[in-house]
Amino acid sequence: MLGKPLICTELGTGTTYINQHNETGLVVNPDDAMGLRAAMEQLLVDRQLAERFGEQASERFERLFSARVMGPRLARLYQDLVRERS
Repeated sequence: MLGKPLICTELGTGTTYINQHNETGLVVNPDDAMGLRAAMEQLLVDRQLAERFGEQASERFERLFSARVMGPRLARLYQDLVRERS
């Protein structure tokens, strides 16, 4: 949302759905401190890469997760749930 590059690990909770490796940021293995360090150093040193990831992260947020997009999706979901209960 804020145009910042992301770093995350795969936790099985959707983190890598939000942060797409080499598109919006970097994904490192859980419990890999050296991988985390390398990812942080890469984004610190390669400012063009960090800027590109940040721009793509912001675009992905607007396309998939903004209130403009999520509001209607959630409204439809709630309407469908109400219909199923009726």
